[in-house]
Amino acid sequence: KEYVLILIAMRKYIKSSEWLTALLYYNYKYKEERSIDFLKKLEKKVINDFLDPESTRTKREIEVIKLLEDIEKSTSPDEALNSQIINVGVNLERLKEKLSSPNLYDDYPNMAKYFFIRIEIQNKVERREIDSYEYYNLNYVTLEHIYPQTPENGSEWFKYFPNEEIRNKYLGRFGNLTILGKRKNSALGRLEFKKKKEKYFFEKDKTPYYVTNMIDKYDIWTPNEIEDRENKLLKELQKIYQWIFSKDGPI
Repeated sequence: KEYVLILIAMRKYIKSSEWLTALLYYNYKYKEERSIDFLKKLEKKVINDFLDPESTRTKREIEVIKLLEDIEKSTSPDEALNSQIINVGVNLERLKEKLSSPNLYDDYPNMAKYFFIRIEIQNKVERREIDSYEYYNLNYVTLEHIYPQTPENGSEWFKYFPNEEIRNKYLGRFGNLTILGKRKNSALGRLEFKKKKEKYFFEKDKTPYYVTNMIDKYDIWTPNEIEDRENKLLKELQKIYQWIFSKDGPI
């Protein structure tokens, strides 16, 4: 089921689709043997392409053609999995830069959703709850701000985000975003943090989303909390992608 959930998330939230041809051909040739391993390697390649400012559709298509050739030449799943095209590391510096961008929400909302959902899937795997995870938790996801886009006048939000520069720096970045399963009353989203937790995020019970339940541990929500949660989320992504590169080499 992990394979199916990752595949659903990739197809729904990742804009590029060139990678799908290679996955279909691999599964056709090897009858889905070690397909989860191939998909995870392919996922790293797709994420790196997203992070690469020089990535183009033409470049991605050429690399997929080379990958198809490697699969064709291979005589076993292990040999196909050793293709240099998919043995790449996720660039940590670029990942951190992208997630902390104040424009993440506006420019890449679907990728933000993807990273949250990918953390969700991994959390369920680690807790051995993956078989009971519902598909609708992936398909009906909304991206929400914790510090709101339009806070109520005179609210405590202005104490922690006192000027336009600070508000713009933190509003749309990964640490200030989360996911919910359905749209809520937008007026409730403008409430002060403690009330927002009670009436918006946790109205009746915990949400089904691990990344959203993380918010419950915080008593206030300031730039410090946003950076703290963002670092925690980045560590979750590092666990998933494991082989990650920084500017100084592999970590």
